Amino acid sequence: MRAAAIEQTGAETLLISDENMLGSLRSCLEDAQLYRDAGARVSAFAKGFADHRLTIALSVRTYADWWSSAMAFRLGRAGPLPRDALRERMVTQPRRWRYVIEEIARTLPDANVAVWTHEQMAGAPQRVVAALTGQNTFAGAVRVSNPRPTGPELRGVLADAGVDLAAHPALAADDFMPFHPHEVEAFSEQYQEDLDWLRDGAAGFADYLDAPLERAPTEQGRGSDHDREARRMA
Repeated sequence: MRAAAIEQTGAETLLISDENMLGSLRSCLEDAQLYRDAGARVSAFAKGFADHRLTIALSVRTYADWWSSAMAFRLGRAGPLPRDALRERMVTQPRRWRYVIEEIARTLPDANVAVWTHEQMAGAPQRVVAALTGQNTFAGAVRVSNPRPTGPELRGVLADAGVDLAAHPALAADDFMPFHPHEVEAFSEQYQEDLDWLRDGAAGFADYLDAPLERAPTEQGRGSDHDREARRMA
């Protein structure tokens, strides 16, 4: 209803951002896998934009940092402690960013899918907006919104809750990083495979915004024909 009202003002492009569209951090931690219902959730949102051209945009991040951030946010809300079993499940879980991207693309075959990395674009949201909408915005200072809790902040919360901090050395550092070096290395290798897949064209499932933008090839059965007649909202 809001999208329809906005369209009546003459708007041609609507950009919607919500961190929980793919699922919640709580669910990811409980499942110890990335957004297992991503396709179904995005499909449900997309029903509100029937007859509009859709672009599903997703930022990915190196796994060690993403899981650490998720755990840090949840620790302050009675989330799981960084125990060995949980960390090992996160490292070995088979669901990677590329599978989340493929699932979304297969669920919504008529939508465009655009992907960028947190590492490259977190400090340049104007680049993301320009790539997604064709509209240039002011490249001013970037304000960090809702930063993840620091080590000292987490120690204060958990100490108040009676948690034995000595049993969790990862909480001692200023920057919370619960994973051991060999786990971080394994994560890095997995992430590099994702990025190589994206750079190689993502099998036609997505456009990779970090690289010089080349549209996903349509001859592979996926990708978008941008010359077709379609309404551009959303």
